[in-house]
Amino acid sequence: MVTISNGVRSFKVPSGSVKAYEPAGYHVVGKGEEQSAEVPVKGQQKPENEDIDFDGEGGESQEPDADDKFVTELLEKSLSQWSADETKKFVSIKGIDTTGAKKLGDVKNIIKKYLDDEAKNN
Repeated sequence: MVTISNGVRSFKVPSGSVKAYEPAGYHVVGKGEEQSAEVPVKGQQKPENEDIDFDGEGGESQEPDADDKFVTELLEKSLSQWSADETKKFVSIKGIDTTGAKKLGDVKNIIKKYLDDEAKNN
C-alpha cells in the first residue's frame, strides 16, 4: 500500500493502482508508511519530478521514489530469485502486459524479454 495525494485529499491505495489515479492529479507521497493528510504539495499540481519518475522521461529527479528504489534493488537480484509478490509489483510498476501468462514462470519469461529489449534500447 502507498499513500497518494492530489494536494487536497490523501489516502492509501495498492501500489499497483496508482496509475489509475494519475489522470485525476494524484501522485505517491510516501514510501508505504503511514502518512498524514497534511503532506506538503504545491497547489493541486503534481511536482515536476513526479512526471519524470512515472514516465521515465526527462532529466534525473532529485530523489528516487519508492517504486524506483524497489526496481533498482530488485534488479540487483537474479530474476529466478524474485518472489511472486516482487514479480507482481515489478509488472505493475513497469506496466508490462502479461496477458496469457498462467504461471509465475510464464510471467518471468515475459519480464526477461522486457529486460532484454530494454537493454538493447539503451
